[in-house]
Amino acid sequence: MLLKIVGLKEMSPQEQKEYETKKSAKEKRKVDERNDKLWANMQAETKAIARNKKEKEADRGLNMEDNVFMRASRYRLDNK
Repeated sequence: MLLKIVGLKEMSPQEQKEYETKKSAKEKRKVDERNDKLWANMQAETKAIARNKKEKEADRGLNMEDNVFMRASRYRLDNK
């Protein structure tokens, strides 16, 4: 039995049904908004991780090229 706050009288079955429908819709909307925020955060984190991984691979590639260049120049100097 639900009571109206204003007059503390009983709600009719239809009023009670409408109240519960509104309440469940409001709760569902809150859950959906929270899930949307979580999903957006997960996507942003995934993109950041992928970007960092690509940058690390690019840096590693540059370091490899530098190392190869340094070894080649050292080899040329040693063999002159």
